[in-house]
Amino acid sequence: MASPTISFCLKLVIDSKSQKVLYAQAGKDFVDFLFNILSLPVGTVMRLVTTKQMVGCIANLFGSIGILGDPFKQSAAAYKDTNALQLLFPNMQSSTSTTNIYRCSKSLKGDCQIIRTDDPEELCLFCNNVMNKNVTWDSRVTYLIMDDLKVRSMSSFSTTTLLNSFNVQDSGVLEEKVIEMGPSQGIKLLLASLQSKTVLTDVFLS
Repeated sequence: MASPTISFCLKLVIDSKSQKVLYAQAGKDFVDFLFNILSLPVGTVMRLVTTKQMVGCIANLFGSIGILGDPFKQSAAAYKDTNALQLLFPNMQSSTSTTNIYRCSKSLKGDCQIIRTDDPEELCLFCNNVMNKNVTWDSRVTYLIMDDLKVRSMSSFSTTTLLNSFNVQDSGVLEEKVIEMGPSQGIKLLLASLQSKTVLTDVFLS
């Protein structure tokens, strides 16, 4: 089976002063890739990264299969027959759907922060009005992926609220960088997710 050629487009928002990725904007296809990491067998992870890159003793366990010989040949053959990259990058289709989003009517006048919701009965966090002003779009859903791989719907945040959460006082230090991530960066991200709390920074700014 041929290695997959799938790639993902990400927009990184970078704090140029601290040289840190604050978050990335991406579509559902990339989020599916991240969640797919959780379903990978440990043996598949070992085949995707080198033993020198692994932390702990799992590399020793993996290497023992070949040393022990006949009783474990079936397990070793199963690992060899598995296309590890195909498991990491299954064929995924980007989804495009029409989504109804609502916001506080006062946000249109600048009186409230632009917070969005998919519940027309939800109350605004700032003025307690019902957020029933309909905003309908037909586009690919966008998600926010934090540096530590926490994933949130972009519609849940305003830019101001998001930057305040990072304690960014000067928006002039922010840079945007659009990248295309393929299998090689995907493997680096997989490895970093097992070792780091600053995955996006480690993979894309190292």
